[in-house]
Amino acid sequence: MKLDAIWKGLTMMLSTHFGNFKLAPSVKQDVSELMLGAVERFQNRIRKVQVTVRDVHGPKGGIDKQCRCVVHLKRMPSIVIEDADDNYGNLFHRVADRVSYTLSQKVDRVQKGSRSRKHHSYEAE
Repeated sequence: MKLDAIWKGLTMMLSTHFGNFKLAPSVKQDVSELMLGAVERFQNRIRKVQVTVRDVHGPKGGIDKQCRCVVHLKRMPSIVIEDADDNYGNLFHRVADRVSYTLSQKVDRVQKGSRSRKHHSYEAE
């Protein structure tokens, strides 16, 4: 499922791939909205978000549901978050939380660095 996210004014592309198993369309939509919600405040720094979900062992069960989220950023290295769980809901929420937290940390570091450089340039004048 590809979605050019014009959701709440977002201008990035979200791509989701759910492997070779079936999930209800409403669950797929929920995952898309959850991931978009996790990254919306960073939209001006994001080019594309790719989410891949797969069930490693099929119907055997166990902790085998995996989610991989790659956030392609503008002028910064991409962020990759991977996690596994036996429950899709827990898995999707945890990955979304980790994506949001990691983006926040990365953006804060970049902003602090640029403020520091600006401060030093004023001192030199």
